[in-house]
Amino acid sequence: MNNPTPPKFRQRMYLPNEFKITVWSKMRPYFHELLRRDIQSTEDLEKWILDQNELAQVIQVEFDLRENNHLIHHTEDERTAELYEYAAQELFPKITPFEKQLNEKLSACEFAPIISDDKSLIYLRSIK
Repeated sequence: MNNPTPPKFRQRMYLPNEFKITVWSKMRPYFHELLRRDIQSTEDLEKWILDQNELAQVIQVEFDLRENNHLIHHTEDERTAELYEYAAQELFPKITPFEKQLNEKLSACEFAPIISDDKSLIYLRSIK
């Protein structure tokens, strides 16, 4: 059986292309930056949403790959099990509170109700 190939996404604009999900200390600065970033306009908010989504998407794809590899190769490859367990037990519990804080920041943003494009409205509705 072939390994799943990650889907192709738009070129990264927020994270460096060489960014990999490895240890929490490499991920934490991006969460902190998004939480601290000042949003002074709808343009700032739209950029913030794109950056937050890029981070979430990179994490989700990596976690999905680790889970799939673990399910497919769990008896054959100890390393895939280690990568999956590390993500599930070490990274995910640290990411979850930050995701909640980012969603709260977005929900509380004074510019959120002003955004009018369909994609953003659907996204904002899903956060609330």
